[in-house]
Amino acid sequence: MFRSCLRRKDKSQQVYAGAGCLFTNGVHTLAGYQLRKSEPTISGFGGKREPEETDPFQTAVREMLEELFGLNKEVICAINLPVKPKRIIKNGSYHVYVFSFADLELILYRLQEAGVTSPYYLYLPNTVADLIFHRCVDSDAEIGTLCLLPADSTNISKEFLEDMKRVLV
Repeated sequence: MFRSCLRRKDKSQQVYAGAGCLFTNGVHTLAGYQLRKSEPTISGFGGKREPEETDPFQTAVREMLEELFGLNKEVICAINLPVKPKRIIKNGSYHVYVFSFADLELILYRLQEAGVTSPYYLYLPNTVADLIFHRCVDSDAEIGTLCLLPADSTNISKEFLEDMKRVLV
């Protein structure tokens, strides 16, 4: 069980620069389009560690809740999310916590249960599909639109990527 403001005493957890969450069903992965970056990009949900954070899981969940729902730290600290990652990937000083879509829908349920509202949704989504298709894109949001990508996205053609660039400019 995760309470977002708890800190672990384990010193080995303190050496990390950032962390994020990855949601997948094994076939598709949830991703977000970051339009405001110097070079717009499709990415996962995560970011840099805040100075007061001592646990990469804490950072990953905070970043995910900020980017997916626009929640502030006070709201995030009050949320109790009973999810455990299916896998943890350590890539240097960055940790990625892998969750299933069922885990994401449990998070959505817990947020609704806690009465959380989001500036990115007229109503808090119940499903991954609602999360993607009912998002109200906010120009100030770090992540604009959401999408599903094939879990193996290495086969995206260069021509298609070039076409997307032309359309999105």
